[in-house]
Amino acid sequence: MKSFKKIMAVFMLAVGVFVVGGAVTGVKAAKNPEDIIFKSFKDNEGLVEGSWEYVIPAKPGENFNIEITFTGSISADTTLSFTYDYVTDDQMVANVQKADSSDRSGLFNESVSKGKEEVRSFSVAAMTGDIVITASGQGKILSINAVKQNEKTKGDKVTVYTIGDSLVQTYSERYAPQTGWGQTMELYFNDNVKFVNRALGGRSTGNFLRQGRLNQVLCEVVPGDYVLIEFGHNDADSSKVDRYVSTPNFKENLKLYIQAIRDRGATPILVTLCNRNQYVAATDEFRVSYPDYVKAMKAAAEESETLLIDLNAITVERFHGLIKELGKNITNEIIYNHAIAGAYEGDYAKGVADNTHLQYYGAKLVAGYVAEELQKLNLTGLSENYVPLAVGEIPSAPTGITEKKVSGFVSRIKWKESIGADYYKVLVAEIAEVVKTIPCDDDSKEEASSVKYEEPEYALVGDFTIAGYTTVCDFSYKAAEEGKHYAYKIVAINAAGESEESEIFDFGLLPDEKADDGQPGTDEGTQDDKNDSEKDGGINPVVIAVIAVAVVAVIIAAVIILKKKNKK
Repeated sequence: MKSFKKIMAVFMLAVGVFVVGGAVTGVKAAKNPEDIIFKSFKDNEGLVEGSWEYVIPAKPGENFNIEITFTGSISADTTLSFTYDYVTDDQMVANVQKADSSDRSGLFNESVSKGKEEVRSFSVAAMTGDIVITASGQGKILSINAVKQNEKTKGDKVTVYTIGDSLVQTYSERYAPQTGWGQTMELYFNDNVKFVNRALGGRSTGNFLRQGRLNQVLCEVVPGDYVLIEFGHNDADSSKVDRYVSTPNFKENLKLYIQAIRDRGATPILVTLCNRNQYVAATDEFRVSYPDYVKAMKAAAEESETLLIDLNAITVERFHGLIKELGKNITNEIIYNHAIAGAYEGDYAKGVADNTHLQYYGAKLVAGYVAEELQKLNLTGLSENYVPLAVGEIPSAPTGITEKKVSGFVSRIKWKESIGADYYKVLVAEIAEVVKTIPCDDDSKEEASSVKYEEPEYALVGDFTIAGYTTVCDFSYKAAEEGKHYAYKIVAINAAGESEESEIFDFGLLPDEKADDGQPGTDEGTQDDKNDSEKDGGINPVVIAVIAVAVVAVIIAAVIILKKKNKK
């Protein structure tokens, strides 16, 4: 019976059907018998008491499908943990499956008991040579089966993998407005290019490697693919041991990544880290984030002759330019992950002020910078499929103020979305009571006295000035002073330009001819609503004229009839 199991195991490995990441992937049968490795461990040969290892002969660039069968060595439950090659952390990517194709359980702290066999299947990318499978804990390895995957061929379309940290990763709506630039890359290319974003928050070149995340990408790439590599933010974080990587090791890790990707026929492209929001108003300087890691990546690119996009320099230059053009707060307002309370649901419902991560518009800009640089590199299958975003039309002027809240010194407004707008400019002006000056009747006093109207009227004080910018139709004017009134105008903006200014939103304080007074959806209503109600509720002059003519006609007819009767 055991011999039959071994034969079947070898047969299944030769066919090469494995469950990887929850989906069945057909790996072509290895034509060379030497590419099939089956090792059955007899007696105590596979006994694990502390640590144990087994070496699978391999060359750099080769990928293997591996299956391990194991059990307990004593009657009591014990655990076994497995590592391979550079994958040594206890957070494994989801390419580990049980034999029954159920959800992965990982390769750490696998519960085992004597007499019960467990099977785990996974893929391993040989990076520098032989693959070393290591087991620790207490148990028994029954067998290891390995099949070298056939060399992969170029795909029907180019695939671009993005690997890195939270600046790159894809987020769900729960985390809005936070967005990674890898999430928006597909906006700049046609359907001939496929993007796969493997970036994840909190990852450095160290733990991305140890957790098997690079291994996953290496098992997926085919010749002709591209891999964009952006790290540095977490490598520099010495307060977190699991993330920190010194600059020398950072450079060496990058070179390891580069070679492993090249060994599989794909093209690595280094991308220096997107800068943090580090503008210093006193010196008008946008400081470079983690400059030592930026330099280390550039050194790795030069020493390995690898393509590099200096995103750090680009973001420093472009964002500094935005500040000079639109003011020192613009990067808070439309680039980085800032939001006022209530503007979003989910994790940031209470607001956020994050100077590391990007909001959607910022991520779209950064992805555009990367896409432009890729196009300039004349990369086969990629550059010719670059499609810059269409400029489109200038958005329409915003309408429909919907709410005003005053809390302390904060005045808050909302309005309807303008289709096609990337962000909005908010203009503000103070509204004050009109003061009437009355000459004094007392000749003994030279100065006149001033009194307010019994029913106060209001007027704008000075010109409208820029209150700020926002990417949502929700704005909190933090410079508002308690007890004062304000009027607003909104301008919608996109790449095509600025919309016309909206009507003045004054909440019914200014005279009708100067403003849109009121709030749609409230009893007060907009000026248009009021005009409509007056038309509906009043008597139309035309109707009055018709009625008058009819009355006169009736009177004339009555007079004629009476005259005829009198003649008779």
